[in-house]
Amino acid sequence: MYDVLEELAITSEALQKRDTTLVYADKLIRRSISDTESMKERKGEKIAEVVQALPEMKFRSVNLTDIRRMVTIRYEQFLTSLVDRIRARMLSPISNAIISELSVLEVDNWPNIIPPFYGRNEFGSLSERFQLNFSKTITAFQDYLDQRSSTGVHSAR
Repeated sequence: MYDVLEELAITSEALQKRDTTLVYADKLIRRSISDTESMKERKGEKIAEVVQALPEMKFRSVNLTDIRRMVTIRYEQFLTSLVDRIRARMLSPISNAIISELSVLEVDNWPNIIPPFYGRNEFGSLSERFQLNFSKTITAFQDYLDQRSSTGVHSAR
């Protein structure tokens, strides 16, 4: 359980940062789900220690005792349940569309050479969804692209 909690703690800390965007948060949560699922196949460091200690009934210098009345949590079932519950709280398909549209604002998602009309369709959808003036928002975005292109991202315009 320690390994899973450690993974969730790392994700939680990253999500609490002030500069975490919605697009990046979605990416972090999806990565955390993937990592948690992979723990079914590749056991974490701490669970491997426990599995190794069970046959000898000794963990480091502590003798272990078998308590029959204690309910054992099945590791794989716990991971499956955790992943299912995280997925159930993920964003809806409509929200996923918004995240996809917002991804054009993430500099890390930009192509090395920005083609003309980059982000135009996404801004059209966002403008319609949030009832914004399309010409003003796309002009502001193009100005932003031009400004950023002078700092390393190249525009094909």
